[in-house]
Amino acid sequence: MAKRGFGQDRIVPLALHVDYWDYVGWKDPFARAAFTTRQREVVALAGSRVVYTPQILINGRDYRRWSNERTFAADVKIINDRPARATIALGFNLGGQATAEFDATVTNVDPAHRTDAALYVAFYEDGLATNVTAGENKGVRLKHERVVRELLGPFGLDQSGKTTLHRAVVLPPGAKIAGAAAFVQNRRNAEVLQALNVAACTG
Repeated sequence: MAKRGFGQDRIVPLALHVDYWDYVGWKDPFARAAFTTRQREVVALAGSRVVYTPQILINGRDYRRWSNERTFAADVKIINDRPARATIALGFNLGGQATAEFDATVTNVDPAHRTDAALYVAFYEDGLATNVTAGENKGVRLKHERVVRELLGPFGLDQSGKTTLHRAVVLPPGAKIAGAAAFVQNRRNAEVLQALNVAACTG
């Protein structure tokens, strides 16, 4: 996305790999049943039962115009121009033995969303690739970015629309975490109120 001009200040993409194609004889090593469940739940909140891959969701809604660069840019600008409806602070440290710790704070949540809003934190990898051995992509080497390796939440907010968290996380063995993202989402309609990305320290 960055190569197309969509930096971290404009969009926070996350890829959750699903497992419902396992039956074709090749299992995606990054897929999780929990991500399949989440896809179905979020789509249902928007009033649909149709799930597919790759399915692009923006603000909790199925979005099929992503391949038209001009249209996509215009739609992203509309979202970026809206006032933020929550404030997020996020920091994390990667430890040894596939562990991490993070601190997250949410404040200033729009009063209209406080009852249903929740915080989610995702740890992701970049630069991954898989060789597909079955199905319609058999023989293809797929490259992946922003692959979610761990998704935590929902963490509810207090009555004033705030929360402060400190958590330890166990990550998949061998995962080379490139960053973490936090987002506040309405659990009733799947609308995303704010999102934030923090890259891993490489120094």
